[in-house]
Amino acid sequence: MATRRICCGRCEAMNYSTTSVREITSPPFEAAATAPVSLAGADKREVEIDVLRGWCIVMMIVMHVGTTTRLNAVVHPHQYVTAASGFVFLAGWLLGQISGRRLANDGPRAAYRRIWSRALKLWAAHCVLMFGTVILHETTGLLPMSPVSETGGWANALWMIPTLRLQSEYYLNILPVYIVFVALTPLWLEAMRRNLTALLMACSGALYLAAQYFPDLWQLAHPASGARIFSLPGWQFLYFSGLALGYHRKKLAGEFWPAHRQWLLPVCLTLSAALFILAQFQRPSHPSLHLLNDTTDSFWFNRVTHAPGRLVVFFTTIIPCYLLVRYCLRNEKFPGPLRWLATMGRASLYCFIVHLIFAIAFRAINTWSWPLWSQEVLTAGTVVLTWLMARHQVLARVIPN
Repeated sequence: MATRRICCGRCEAMNYSTTSVREITSPPFEAAATAPVSLAGADKREVEIDVLRGWCIVMMIVMHVGTTTRLNAVVHPHQYVTAASGFVFLAGWLLGQISGRRLANDGPRAAYRRIWSRALKLWAAHCVLMFGTVILHETTGLLPMSPVSETGGWANALWMIPTLRLQSEYYLNILPVYIVFVALTPLWLEAMRRNLTALLMACSGALYLAAQYFPDLWQLAHPASGARIFSLPGWQFLYFSGLALGYHRKKLAGEFWPAHRQWLLPVCLTLSAALFILAQFQRPSHPSLHLLNDTTDSFWFNRVTHAPGRLVVFFTTIIPCYLLVRYCLRNEKFPGPLRWLATMGRASLYCFIVHLIFAIAFRAINTWSWPLWSQEVLTAGTVVLTWLMARHQVLARVIPN
Protein backbone atom coordinates (compact mmCIF):
# COMPACT_ATOMS: atom_id res chain seq x y z
CA MET A 1 0.00 0.00 0.00
CA ALA A 2 1.50 3.27 -1.05
CA THR A 3 1.46 5.83 1.73
CA ARG A 4 2.69 9.37 2.12
CA ARG A 5 4.83 10.17 5.16
CA ILE A 6 3.27 13.10 7.01
CA CYS A 7 4.55 13.12 10.56
CA CYS A 8 8.23 13.62 9.57
CA GLY A 9 9.39 10.76 11.77
CA ARG A 10 7.77 12.08 14.96
CA CYS A 11 5.94 8.89 15.83
CA GLU A 12 6.49 5.25 15.02
CA ALA A 13 3.50 2.95 14.89
CA MET A 14 2.99 0.16 17.39
CA ASN A 15 3.78 -2.29 14.59
CA TYR A 16 7.03 -0.51 13.83
CA SER A 17 5.63 0.85 10.56
CA THR A 18 6.97 4.15 9.24
CA THR A 19 3.48 5.45 8.52
CA SER A 20 1.97 8.07 10.82
CA VAL A 21 -1.32 8.09 12.66
CA ARG A 22 -2.82 10.57 10.19
CA GLU A 23 -2.02 8.34 7.22
CA ILE A 24 -4.58 5.84 8.44
CA THR A 25 -7.41 8.06 7.27
CA SER A 26 -5.77 9.10 4.01
CA PRO A 27 -7.15 7.99 0.60
CA PRO A 28 -4.60 5.16 0.21
CA PHE A 29 -5.86 3.62 3.43
CA GLU A 30 -9.46 3.93 2.37
CA ALA A 31 -8.66 2.08 -0.83
CA ALA A 32 -6.91 -0.68 1.07
CA ALA A 33 -9.74 -0.97 3.56
CA THR A 34 -12.26 -1.77 0.84
CA ALA A 35 -10.08 -3.85 -1.47
CA PRO A 36 -9.89 -7.65 -1.30
CA VAL A 37 -7.18 -8.73 1.13
CA SER A 38 -5.41 -12.00 0.41
CA LEU A 39 -4.58 -14.27 3.31
CA ALA A 40 -1.41 -15.16 1.48
CA GLY A 41 -0.31 -11.55 1.12
CA ALA A 42 2.28 -11.79 3.84
CA ASP A 43 4.34 -8.86 2.62
CA LYS A 44 1.46 -6.39 2.70
CA ARG A 45 -0.01 -4.35 5.50
CA GLU A 46 -2.95 -6.23 7.01
CA VAL A 47 -5.76 -3.83 7.78
CA GLU A 48 -7.59 -6.73 9.46
CA ILE A 49 -4.97 -6.82 12.20
CA ASP A 50 -5.28 -3.08 12.78
CA VAL A 51 -9.05 -3.45 13.08
CA LEU A 52 -8.70 -6.23 15.65
CA ARG A 53 -6.13 -4.23 17.61
CA GLY A 54 -8.46 -1.25 17.51
CA TRP A 55 -11.24 -3.38 18.98
CA CYS A 56 -8.84 -4.48 21.75
CA ILE A 57 -8.15 -0.82 22.54
CA VAL A 58 -11.91 -0.11 22.72
CA MET A 59 -12.38 -3.07 25.07
CA MET A 60 -9.52 -1.84 27.24
CA ILE A 61 -10.84 1.72 27.46
CA VAL A 62 -14.34 0.59 28.34
CA MET A 63 -13.09 -1.89 30.94
CA HIS A 64 -10.87 0.66 32.68
CA VAL A 65 -13.22 3.64 32.52
CA GLY A 66 -16.66 2.05 32.75
CA THR A 67 -16.28 -1.30 34.49
CA THR A 68 -19.87 -1.41 35.77
CA THR A 69 -21.52 0.03 32.65
CA ARG A 70 -23.79 -1.74 30.19
CA LEU A 71 -21.39 -0.64 27.49
CA ASN A 72 -18.72 -2.81 29.12
CA ALA A 73 -21.04 -5.82 28.87
CA VAL A 74 -21.67 -5.05 25.19
CA VAL A 75 -17.99 -4.94 24.21
CA HIS A 76 -17.18 -8.00 26.39
CA PRO A 77 -19.72 -10.63 25.27
CA HIS A 78 -17.19 -13.35 26.10
CA GLN A 79 -15.74 -13.17 29.60
CA TYR A 80 -12.77 -15.35 28.68
CA VAL A 81 -11.68 -13.11 25.80
CA THR A 82 -9.99 -9.94 27.03
CA ALA A 83 -8.31 -6.96 25.45
CA ALA A 84 -5.00 -7.92 27.07
CA SER A 85 -4.92 -11.27 25.24
CA GLY A 86 -5.44 -9.62 21.87
CA PHE A 87 -3.01 -6.82 22.69
CA VAL A 88 -0.19 -9.25 23.58
CA PHE A 89 -0.74 -11.79 20.79
CA LEU A 90 -1.28 -9.31 17.96
CA ALA A 91 1.73 -7.25 19.05
CA GLY A 92 3.87 -10.39 18.81
CA TRP A 93 2.32 -11.33 15.45
CA LEU A 94 3.00 -7.92 13.89
CA LEU A 95 6.51 -7.67 15.24
CA GLY A 96 7.34 -11.15 13.96
CA GLN A 97 5.93 -10.40 10.53
CA ILE A 98 7.60 -7.01 10.14
CA SER A 99 10.90 -8.15 11.65
CA GLY A 100 11.09 -10.99 9.14
CA ARG A 101 11.05 -8.45 6.32
CA ARG A 102 13.51 -6.15 8.05
CA LEU A 103 15.93 -8.97 8.74
CA ALA A 104 15.89 -9.79 5.03
CA ASN A 105 16.16 -6.17 3.86
CA ASP A 106 18.29 -4.44 6.52
CA GLY A 107 20.13 -7.25 8.27
CA PRO A 108 20.03 -8.42 11.90
CA ARG A 109 21.93 -5.52 13.46
CA ALA A 110 19.61 -2.80 12.16
CA ALA A 111 16.46 -4.86 12.82
CA TYR A 112 17.41 -5.70 16.40
CA ARG A 113 18.52 -2.16 17.15
CA ARG A 114 15.06 -0.91 16.20
CA ILE A 115 13.41 -3.47 18.47
CA TRP A 116 15.59 -2.60 21.45
CA SER A 117 14.98 1.07 20.76
CA ARG A 118 11.27 0.27 20.89
CA ALA A 119 11.66 -1.53 24.20
CA LEU A 120 13.51 1.52 25.56
CA LYS A 121 10.64 3.81 24.55
CA LEU A 122 8.13 1.51 26.23
CA TRP A 123 10.28 1.43 29.35
CA ALA A 124 10.50 5.24 29.43
CA ALA A 125 6.73 5.52 29.02
CA HIS A 126 6.19 3.12 31.92
CA CYS A 127 8.60 5.02 34.17
CA VAL A 128 6.93 8.37 33.46
CA LEU A 129 3.43 6.98 34.02
CA MET A 130 4.39 5.07 37.15
CA PHE A 131 6.32 7.95 38.74
CA GLY A 132 3.43 10.29 37.95
CA THR A 133 0.90 7.89 39.47
CA VAL A 134 2.94 7.36 42.63
CA ILE A 135 3.49 11.10 43.11
CA LEU A 136 -0.22 11.76 42.54
CA HIS A 137 -1.17 9.18 45.16
CA GLU A 138 1.44 10.30 47.69
CA THR A 139 0.29 13.89 47.26
CA THR A 140 -3.48 13.40 47.25
CA GLY A 141 -4.14 9.88 48.50
CA LEU A 142 -6.86 9.55 45.86
CA LEU A 143 -5.75 6.35 44.15
CA PRO A 144 -6.39 2.82 45.48
CA MET A 145 -2.74 1.75 45.70
CA SER A 146 -0.15 1.06 48.37
CA PRO A 147 1.85 3.98 49.78
CA VAL A 148 5.56 4.26 49.04
CA SER A 149 6.27 3.43 52.68
CA GLU A 150 5.28 -0.21 51.99
CA THR A 151 8.12 -0.49 49.50
CA GLY A 152 10.67 0.73 52.04
CA GLY A 153 10.42 4.42 51.18
CA TRP A 154 11.37 6.59 48.23
CA ALA A 155 14.93 5.24 48.17
CA ASN A 156 13.56 1.83 47.19
CA ALA A 157 10.85 3.21 44.92
CA LEU A 158 13.44 5.15 42.89
CA TRP A 159 15.11 1.92 41.77
CA MET A 160 12.06 -0.37 41.81
CA ILE A 161 10.14 1.63 39.21
CA PRO A 162 12.93 1.63 36.57
CA THR A 163 13.55 -2.09 37.19
CA LEU A 164 9.81 -2.78 36.74
CA ARG A 165 9.50 -4.13 40.27
CA LEU A 166 7.05 -1.47 41.37
CA GLN A 167 3.85 -1.47 39.34
CA SER A 168 0.22 -0.62 39.93
CA GLU A 169 -2.61 -3.11 40.26
CA TYR A 170 -4.73 -0.61 38.39
CA TYR A 171 -3.82 -0.21 34.71
CA LEU A 172 -0.01 -0.18 34.99
CA ASN A 173 0.73 -3.90 35.12
CA ILE A 174 0.53 -5.10 31.50
CA LEU A 175 3.11 -2.70 30.08
CA PRO A 176 6.04 -4.02 32.22
CA VAL A 177 5.33 -7.58 31.06
CA TYR A 178 5.19 -6.42 27.45
CA ILE A 179 8.48 -4.52 27.84
CA VAL A 180 10.21 -7.74 28.90
CA PHE A 181 8.76 -9.59 25.91
CA VAL A 182 9.91 -6.94 23.43
CA ALA A 183 13.38 -6.81 24.99
CA LEU A 184 13.73 -10.59 24.56
CA THR A 185 12.39 -10.57 21.01
CA PRO A 186 15.75 -10.20 19.18
CA LEU A 187 17.01 -13.36 20.90
CA TRP A 188 13.97 -15.27 19.65
CA LEU A 189 14.25 -13.85 16.17
CA GLU A 190 17.90 -14.81 15.94
CA ALA A 191 17.08 -18.35 17.04
CA MET A 192 14.25 -18.57 14.50
CA ARG A 193 16.66 -17.39 11.79
CA ARG A 194 18.69 -20.47 12.72
CA ASN A 195 15.67 -22.77 12.28
CA LEU A 196 15.14 -23.33 16.00
CA THR A 197 11.46 -22.32 16.09
CA ALA A 198 10.25 -25.77 17.18
CA LEU A 199 12.75 -25.91 20.04
CA LEU A 200 11.86 -22.39 21.15
CA MET A 201 8.14 -23.13 21.20
CA ALA A 202 8.75 -26.36 23.11
CA CYS A 203 10.70 -24.44 25.78
CA SER A 204 8.05 -21.71 25.85
CA GLY A 205 5.33 -24.34 26.20
CA ALA A 206 7.16 -26.06 29.05
CA LEU A 207 7.54 -22.76 30.89
CA TYR A 208 3.85 -22.04 30.29
CA LEU A 209 2.82 -25.39 31.77
CA ALA A 210 5.09 -24.83 34.76
CA ALA A 211 3.35 -21.50 35.39
CA GLN A 212 -0.02 -23.28 35.56
CA TYR A 213 1.11 -25.37 38.51
CA PHE A 214 3.38 -22.74 40.11
CA PRO A 215 1.53 -19.42 39.63
CA ASP A 216 4.12 -17.47 41.61
CA LEU A 217 6.97 -18.58 39.35
CA TRP A 218 9.25 -15.65 38.38
CA GLN A 219 7.08 -12.97 39.88
CA LEU A 220 8.27 -9.65 38.48
CA ALA A 221 6.29 -7.20 40.63
CA HIS A 222 6.92 -6.38 44.29
CA PRO A 223 4.08 -7.39 46.67
CA ALA A 224 3.41 -3.68 47.29
CA SER A 225 2.28 -3.46 43.65
CA GLY A 226 -1.02 -5.04 44.65
CA ALA A 227 -2.79 -8.14 43.37
CA ARG A 228 -0.96 -10.10 40.72
CA ILE A 229 -2.81 -9.81 37.41
CA PHE A 230 -0.29 -11.07 34.84
CA SER A 231 2.17 -13.94 35.21
CA LEU A 232 5.17 -13.36 32.98
CA PRO A 233 5.86 -17.13 32.46
CA GLY A 234 2.18 -17.70 31.76
CA TRP A 235 1.64 -14.88 29.27
CA GLN A 236 4.95 -15.30 27.42
CA PHE A 237 3.56 -18.27 25.48
CA LEU A 238 0.81 -16.14 23.96
CA TYR A 239 3.27 -13.44 22.89
CA PHE A 240 5.94 -15.75 21.49
CA SER A 241 3.32 -17.85 19.70
CA GLY A 242 2.25 -14.67 17.94
CA LEU A 243 5.87 -13.79 17.23
CA ALA A 244 6.56 -17.19 15.67
CA LEU A 245 3.35 -17.19 13.63
CA GLY A 246 4.05 -13.69 12.37
CA TYR A 247 7.65 -14.52 11.49
CA HIS A 248 6.56 -17.59 9.50
CA ARG A 249 3.51 -15.76 8.11
CA LYS A 250 4.31 -16.37 4.44
CA LYS A 251 4.69 -20.13 4.86
CA LEU A 252 1.65 -20.29 7.11
CA ALA A 253 -0.56 -18.46 4.61
CA GLY A 254 0.86 -20.07 1.49
CA GLU A 255 1.11 -23.70 2.60
CA PHE A 256 -0.46 -24.54 5.96
CA TRP A 257 -3.74 -22.62 5.70
CA PRO A 258 -4.74 -23.78 2.17
CA ALA A 259 -3.97 -27.39 3.11
CA HIS A 260 -5.87 -27.43 6.41
CA ARG A 261 -8.56 -24.74 6.25
CA GLN A 262 -11.33 -27.24 5.39
CA TRP A 263 -11.12 -28.85 8.83
CA LEU A 264 -9.43 -26.13 10.86
CA LEU A 265 -12.11 -23.49 10.41
CA PRO A 266 -15.07 -25.77 11.36
CA VAL A 267 -13.16 -26.97 14.43
CA CYS A 268 -12.46 -23.38 15.49
CA LEU A 269 -16.09 -22.36 14.97
CA THR A 270 -17.41 -25.38 16.90
CA LEU A 271 -15.05 -24.96 19.84
CA SER A 272 -15.54 -21.20 19.90
CA ALA A 273 -19.33 -21.56 19.98
CA ALA A 274 -19.24 -24.24 22.70
CA LEU A 275 -16.87 -22.23 24.90
CA PHE A 276 -18.90 -19.07 24.33
CA ILE A 277 -22.00 -20.85 25.66
CA LEU A 278 -20.01 -22.17 28.62
CA ALA A 279 -18.78 -18.65 29.36
CA GLN A 280 -22.36 -17.37 29.54
CA PHE A 281 -23.20 -19.98 32.19
CA GLN A 282 -20.02 -19.17 34.12
CA ARG A 283 -20.72 -15.44 34.48
CA PRO A 284 -20.13 -14.27 38.10
CA SER A 285 -23.53 -12.59 38.13
CA HIS A 286 -25.30 -15.98 37.74
CA PRO A 287 -23.66 -18.40 40.21
CA SER A 288 -26.67 -20.73 40.20
CA LEU A 289 -26.10 -21.49 36.48
CA HIS A 290 -22.41 -22.40 36.76
CA LEU A 291 -21.48 -25.67 35.06
CA LEU A 292 -17.96 -25.67 36.56
CA ASN A 293 -17.09 -25.22 40.20
CA ASP A 294 -14.79 -22.38 41.18
CA THR A 295 -11.69 -24.58 41.43
CA THR A 296 -12.14 -26.11 37.99
CA ASP A 297 -13.02 -22.79 36.40
CA SER A 298 -9.97 -21.15 37.96
CA PHE A 299 -7.60 -23.88 36.80
CA TRP A 300 -8.78 -23.89 33.17
CA PHE A 301 -9.72 -20.26 32.66
CA ASN A 302 -7.85 -18.07 35.14
CA ARG A 303 -6.44 -14.86 33.77
CA VAL A 304 -3.26 -14.56 35.82
CA THR A 305 -1.45 -17.41 34.02
CA HIS A 306 -3.64 -17.27 30.88
CA ALA A 307 -4.75 -20.82 31.62
CA PRO A 308 -5.12 -23.50 28.89
CA GLY A 309 -8.88 -23.09 28.50
CA ARG A 310 -8.47 -19.36 28.01
CA LEU A 311 -5.72 -20.03 25.47
CA VAL A 312 -8.01 -22.35 23.47
CA VAL A 313 -10.81 -19.78 23.65
CA PHE A 314 -8.54 -17.08 22.30
CA PHE A 315 -7.09 -19.02 19.37
CA THR A 316 -10.44 -20.48 18.29
CA THR A 317 -11.98 -17.00 18.44
CA ILE A 318 -9.26 -14.91 16.78
CA ILE A 319 -9.26 -16.93 13.53
CA PRO A 320 -13.01 -16.54 12.78
CA CYS A 321 -12.83 -12.88 13.85
CA TYR A 322 -9.95 -12.24 11.46
CA LEU A 323 -11.82 -13.89 8.60
CA LEU A 324 -15.01 -11.98 9.44
CA VAL A 325 -13.17 -8.66 9.34
CA ARG A 326 -11.54 -9.63 6.05
CA TYR A 327 -14.95 -10.50 4.60
CA CYS A 328 -16.35 -7.13 5.70
CA LEU A 329 -13.42 -5.27 4.17
CA ARG A 330 -13.67 -7.20 0.93
CA ASN A 331 -17.41 -6.60 0.59
CA GLU A 332 -17.33 -3.00 1.84
CA LYS A 333 -19.54 -3.76 4.83
CA PHE A 334 -19.29 -1.30 7.75
CA PRO A 335 -16.37 0.60 6.15
CA GLY A 336 -16.72 3.60 8.49
CA PRO A 337 -16.53 1.77 11.85
CA LEU A 338 -13.78 -0.51 10.58
CA ARG A 339 -11.71 2.51 9.50
CA TRP A 340 -12.24 4.06 12.94
CA LEU A 341 -11.05 0.86 14.64
CA ALA A 342 -8.06 0.61 12.31
CA THR A 343 -7.11 4.20 13.19
CA MET A 344 -6.91 3.22 16.85
CA GLY A 345 -5.26 -0.10 16.07
CA ARG A 346 -2.44 1.42 14.08
CA ALA A 347 -1.89 3.95 16.88
CA SER A 348 -2.41 1.39 19.63
CA LEU A 349 0.44 2.44 21.94
CA TYR A 350 -0.57 6.07 21.64
CA CYS A 351 -4.20 5.16 22.45
CA PHE A 352 -3.08 2.94 25.31
CA ILE A 353 -1.13 5.75 26.98
CA VAL A 354 -3.85 8.34 26.36
CA HIS A 355 -6.54 6.11 27.85
CA LEU A 356 -4.35 5.43 30.89
CA ILE A 357 -4.17 9.14 31.62
CA PHE A 358 -7.96 9.37 31.48
CA ALA A 359 -8.48 6.17 33.49
CA ILE A 360 -6.12 7.21 36.29
CA ALA A 361 -7.69 10.68 36.49
CA PHE A 362 -11.21 9.22 36.59
CA ARG A 363 -10.16 6.76 39.26
CA ALA A 364 -8.76 9.61 41.34
CA ILE A 365 -12.08 11.49 41.27
CA ASN A 366 -14.03 8.25 41.82
CA THR A 367 -16.27 8.32 38.76
CA TRP A 368 -17.34 4.77 39.63
CA SER A 369 -19.61 6.30 42.29
CA TRP A 370 -21.41 8.51 39.77
CA PRO A 371 -24.91 7.68 38.47
CA LEU A 372 -24.81 4.86 35.94
CA TRP A 373 -26.03 6.99 33.03
CA SER A 374 -23.19 9.45 33.55
CA GLN A 375 -20.67 6.60 33.61
CA GLU A 376 -22.06 5.37 30.29
CA VAL A 377 -21.66 8.82 28.75
CA LEU A 378 -18.18 9.26 30.22
CA THR A 379 -17.06 5.86 28.90
CA ALA A 380 -18.38 6.41 25.38
CA GLY A 381 -16.94 9.93 25.37
CA THR A 382 -13.51 8.62 26.35
CA VAL A 383 -13.52 6.18 23.44
CA VAL A 384 -14.51 8.91 20.98
CA LEU A 385 -12.01 11.41 22.39
CA THR A 386 -9.18 8.88 22.25
CA TRP A 387 -10.01 8.14 18.61
CA LEU A 388 -10.10 11.85 17.74
CA MET A 389 -6.76 12.42 19.44
CA ALA A 390 -5.22 9.50 17.51
CA ARG A 391 -6.67 10.67 14.22
CA HIS A 392 -5.36 14.23 14.63
CA GLN A 393 -2.10 13.28 16.38
CA VAL A 394 -2.76 15.43 19.43
CA LEU A 395 0.47 15.71 21.44
CA ALA A 396 2.12 13.23 19.06
CA ARG A 397 5.49 14.86 19.76
CA VAL A 398 5.41 13.82 23.42
CA ILE A 399 3.22 10.70 23.47
CA PRO A 400 5.10 7.73 21.95
CA ASN A 401 3.52 5.49 19.36
